[in-house]
Amino acid sequence: MKANLTLIFAATLLILGSSSAQTPPGTILWTYRSSSSTDWILSSPALAADGTVYIASGGLLCAVTNSGSTASNKWTLPVQPGRTVALGADGTIYCADGNLYAISPDGTLRWTFPGGGTGGCSPAIGSDNTIYFVSGGQLHGVSPSGARKWGPYPVDYPTALPISPIIGEDGTIYVGSRLASTLYAFSPRGTNEWSIDVVQPGDDSLAIGANGAIYYTARSLWAFNADGTKQWSTGNYLFQGTPAVTKEGTIYAPKYHVLYAVSPAGEFIWHALGTIGARVGQTSPAIDAAGKVYFSVSNSVWALNPQGEVLWSVTEPGDPGPGSDFAVTSPIIAPNGTLYAALGPTLYAIATGTNGPADSPWPMSRQNARNTGKVEKPALKSPKKRADANFDLQLFPNQLGLTYTVENSSNLVDWVALTNFVATNSPVEVPDLTATNAPVRFYRAFSNAPP
Repeated sequence: MKANLTLIFAATLLILGSSSAQTPPGTILWTYRSSSSTDWILSSPALAADGTVYIASGGLLCAVTNSGSTASNKWTLPVQPGRTVALGADGTIYCADGNLYAISPDGTLRWTFPGGGTGGCSPAIGSDNTIYFVSGGQLHGVSPSGARKWGPYPVDYPTALPISPIIGEDGTIYVGSRLASTLYAFSPRGTNEWSIDVVQPGDDSLAIGANGAIYYTARSLWAFNADGTKQWSTGNYLFQGTPAVTKEGTIYAPKYHVLYAVSPAGEFIWHALGTIGARVGQTSPAIDAAGKVYFSVSNSVWALNPQGEVLWSVTEPGDPGPGSDFAVTSPIIAPNGTLYAALGPTLYAIATGTNGPADSPWPMSRQNARNTGKVEKPALKSPKKRADANFDLQLFPNQLGLTYTVENSSNLVDWVALTNFVATNSPVEVPDLTATNAPVRFYRAFSNAPP
């Protein structure tokens, strides 16, 4: 009997701190204020497995302790990340200001890699722990020990403010250019797979949707297939910031202070908040497990339902000054549902009433609360029918060195382990030699990776 193949996946989650599910949504759990009211928090938060939150303020990288109800300074280091920091699976903090820095969780500088430029992007961390960043208009691949792995490869003009790279499920690195108006794809080996001219200057970073679709804000909102062919673009709508993508495929894209919902086919569904012509902001939305959307604009972080209706907001008191906003960074959602958002000099921890980010390819600016810039779930891809009527699967690990389990089921209730192994390469070929007489077959994969 011919077997039908359906792929699903699941990933274990490490719950951090006390759950906010029983606390009314919009409740402020704690605040942390930088040492001076003029020292605004200039990077989106990054959340470590032990609950520590990392931010940049006043020319310093700050580690903030987090008990779930209080916060205090843990340590500071005189490094000013140009963008958001990224956290490795072992807790190493990576940030860039033109150079790339690796910092221990105790605040000790491990190494510095010279980038050759100024300004900073958010580093992306591959499944093999390679760190990718742009500096001086060039893309660099750096090993966890701080040695060059490959590159540099020119992707923009040397003086351009760098755009942060992201990583697809198969390890492909995608990066845009702010001035050269080009989108690039590189293999993990450093080979330029393709490049495409998007005509308009790029902005911020990219997002990944279902089936590897790539979303990019370069004035228009652009959608590309994983092979670089264009799906659609919205026209010159002056989109800015990184999109976020729901499980159903809706794209939330920021434009000034306005948040747009766009269908997978590129059609506008609704828009909410600010007005066209408002002050420029480059913050990005975040989506939780219940489908609610969080967006920081002006002096507030707003919660909206999937229809674009405002549910609640948290506001930073005071006046940011003429032509300024308190909201200059993007919020993140922790695995336990807590929302972390910076407004001016204040970091807020806010209850959402849900249990984490959306189960979608790209629920927030850098995909996850560690800001790794890659999908933090193991992915099953490319099933192939064998001559004996069984199947060969491919598993793309989200982190090498971890133990992975692949299970199968005929009814989505009873699951049987097909194999488990320690991933040492990507992808991993996984044969299912028991599928010959199965009328229906479901698969899932999970690991002991941190969220």
